Amino acid sequence: MEEEGEKRKRAQATFYESKRGGAEGSEGSAIDTRQVAKENSARIKKIENKRELHEEDFKYDYNPDLTNELDNIKGDFDENIINKITLWKLNRFPRLTDELISRLNKIGNDEGRKEEHKKLLSDLLGCSGVQLPMASTFLRFKNPKLFQIIDQHVYRLLTGVELRLPPSNSQSNKEKICQLYFRYLEDLEKKCKELEIPFEKADRILYKADKRINKDVKLKNY
Repeated sequence: MEEEGEKRKRAQATFYESKRGGAEGSEGSAIDTRQVAKENSARIKKIENKRELHEEDFKYDYNPDLTNELDNIKGDFDENIINKITLWKLNRFPRLTDELISRLNKIGNDEGRKEEHKKLLSDLLGCSGVQLPMASTFLRFKNPKLFQIIDQHVYRLLTGVELRLPPSNSQSNKEKICQLYFRYLEDLEKKCKELEIPFEKADRILYKADKRINKDVKLKNY
């Protein structure tokens, strides 16, 4: 019995020591954060008089078309306006031409039009505020039986690696991104058959699965 008692005492001592160490670590982290904040505050400058304002400070050119549209709203707000304001603040307001929207609306169920779909995706990637995850979302909501959203969660669960995309600011990069996306769709379709899940709901099912399966693996910039 004494031996059992000693074991319990040692276990308790180890537990309290680990808790103390964790608390000290948290305290140290908090001190570091306060130190950084203090150093930043020491570098921050307050504006004191109007001479510190420059002419360029009055030339606000952030997202000019949408800014002008929102500045000139005269009526009541509705859900559409609230959404636009939110996207303006997040700097994620895509600008699609009427011609592109028309092409999106013409997407049917014909899987044999892959080259046409690749051209559409490439043109979407050329729009301001549109990268592959956003473009794939447009396509997915138009026809989920042909397209699914590609994002960090589903991609890493499917492939075992992080999704890395080049900037879509050149035609060659757009072509690489398009190739990656359509290969992803092919791999996703095969995996759906293995897992016996519907392709049209795969992005949602696998998104939830990844958040559970890879919950301890943090995503970068997410």
